[in-house]
Amino acid sequence: MDRMDLFDALNHSMTALPTGGFSTHSESIYFFQNPMVELILILFMMAGGISFIIHYRAFEGKKSHISRNIEFRYMLLLVSLTTAILFIVFLADEGALNSLRISLFQTVSILTTTGFGTSDIAGWPVPTQTILLLLMLIGGSYGSTGSGVKMLRAVVIVKALVYSIKRFTLPKSVMLRLTVGDNTIDYDEITYVFAFFTTYLLITFVGAFILTAMGYGGYESASASLSAISNVGPCSIPLFIENAEGETVTNDDWFRMPDSGKITLLLLMWVGRLEIFPVLVLFTIFFKKRRRR
Repeated sequence: MDRMDLFDALNHSMTALPTGGFSTHSESIYFFQNPMVELILILFMMAGGISFIIHYRAFEGKKSHISRNIEFRYMLLLVSLTTAILFIVFLADEGALNSLRISLFQTVSILTTTGFGTSDIAGWPVPTQTILLLLMLIGGSYGSTGSGVKMLRAVVIVKALVYSIKRFTLPKSVMLRLTVGDNTIDYDEITYVFAFFTTYLLITFVGAFILTAMGYGGYESASASLSAISNVGPCSIPLFIENAEGETVTNDDWFRMPDSGKITLLLLMWVGRLEIFPVLVLFTIFFKKRRRR
């Protein structure tokens, strides 16, 4: 990578493709302040955030499969739309080039649930932070290294809502099918997706409630809980703040979090990475065995 030594290059490559987001520097990617480094990492993060089935088809030479993949198309649409919105917001303060760099990099980093940073999102306006929280919720594609609800489930939810509205507005004699790409989605699949989504939000809310009880603000708690269960990292609680003397110091809200708060975030990360239902099945089997005793 440009202006990176071999150690940094290897470490960031290995945490970009698996969408891990760990950096060898506390400032993350902002440390390098290099557009070429950011561009290469964007490509790596996107590669990790899309399904590895697409990678396999590409290696087979079936390039048309990439353009026809519904998740890939929606991911590009979401990246483009979010980047455009953030670009407009930061244009006046950052200028065109820097605004585009920050907007594109942070959009891809959050959507793929990597968590690299070229800017402290905790200092962004609340509406832009909320946009990033929605990206955290959606996450990467099925069969990718990304976490979150997953792009395909988000597409099914949106299409199911549109389908329901059409059912109310059109005559009952009209036959409608809920399709995603070339596939027809049946009732059981829709039920599963909404059950997963509801459970995901419920667990996020419980995590946020626990953090709120520890004295954190409601928005900060919600962002930390959602960031943890989506395995992203950055949230609305800043790592560094300015003290009364104007010096940049570590934020005690993070670094002196009670053990119960750390355990809560740890469990959220674990549950989110395993996609909830396997954990619920595990606990169900455990409690059933205890009852038999």
